[in-house]
Amino acid sequence: MPLLFVYATLRRGESHHALVVDRPFVGEGTTRGALRRLGPYTVLCAGEDVIRGEVYDVDDFDALDRYEGDEYARQVIDVDVNGQTLRTFAYVRAPLSR
Repeated sequence: MPLLFVYATLRRGESHHALVVDRPFVGEGTTRGALRRLGPYTVLCAGEDVIRGEVYDVDDFDALDRYEGDEYARQVIDVDVNGQTLRTFAYVRAPLSR
């Protein structure tokens, strides 16, 4: 099951949540990184801050890849959900070193 960690406009209550609203919600989670502004958007970069977000079970990334465009890359990261470390995808600006 491919998982996706969302941390900005794809989260519940945010402007583009409709892109994941029909996907099964796995839980709230945290990862390490830094959030930076990229024009009007927020992007996850390498860092040591605790970043809060949500994890969804996503089986088709086509619409999400189109939405994120060339500014973001889908990368595998570790996310803590209820004390369990999950390997998830996240859209990031720069490679995260883990």
